[in-house]
Amino acid sequence: MHMSEVPGQNNAEREARAIGEAARESDSGQRAGFRGRLIVATLLALGLTAVLASWLASAFGAQLDPVQFRVYLWENALYFLYFPAAFLIFVLARLLTGYGYLRRGPACLAGWGVAAGLLCASLWGFQIVRPEAIVWTELSVGGGSAAGESLWLPQRVAKARALGLREQRPVLYYLHADWCHSCEDFESYVLGSPYLQRDLEPFIKVRLDVTDIHRWQDYLDRKLGVSAVPSLIVRDRAGRLIPRPVIGENVSLRAVRSVLEAASVELPTKAAVR
Repeated sequence: MHMSEVPGQNNAEREARAIGEAARESDSGQRAGFRGRLIVATLLALGLTAVLASWLASAFGAQLDPVQFRVYLWENALYFLYFPAAFLIFVLARLLTGYGYLRRGPACLAGWGVAAGLLCASLWGFQIVRPEAIVWTELSVGGGSAAGESLWLPQRVAKARALGLREQRPVLYYLHADWCHSCEDFESYVLGSPYLQRDLEPFIKVRLDVTDIHRWQDYLDRKLGVSAVPSLIVRDRAGRLIPRPVIGENVSLRAVRSVLEAASVELPTKAAVR
């Protein structure tokens, strides 16, 4: 009698264990499903926040810096940030799928969809631009020789200022040197950026060769407030220096534009020139 009851007890125990394991698996699946939905909701919230931020910035006229790397230009910083955000969300969705936190199906596709949407938004504000050629003002100083550009530096600075006063135009001095490796890129991708061409139109634009920087360092420090290359120094229509020189190639286009705008303001009356 005792021996006949053992199989029944064992069956009951196995059934109880099976029920417990099924309950644990169900609970684990529910937790995994909740985590997956939470992650997908977070991804969607991030994507919608990015799109909403872009729309608000556009609707209210927010001034956002463009981002340019050589010939690659994003209209503003948000469009640029969408690209790394899309990449990170795609990688995150892929990892979560691989580790089982997201199931292959709608949840996984939702994460990838957010990444694809951000990538499309980034490409919407992206363009490949060609540098614009700068038309420099010719100043006949030092007999017009090639060496005169460097040897007659103070005379070129003074003549450009006089020309600006006579025509009531702002003046832009661009300092460059033969040994400056970044000057060519600065001239092509900063001054030549399509983003700045309208701002550069009213300026008398003069290139100043400071290859012999040691010879002119004291003069540049005293008269123009800068002795590094590449650099931009501007005078307003009254001949006054704008005390914000642009130095180095790693400058934002917004910084250059703000200096140009400050110098190109129309004179309300005939101002005294100091």
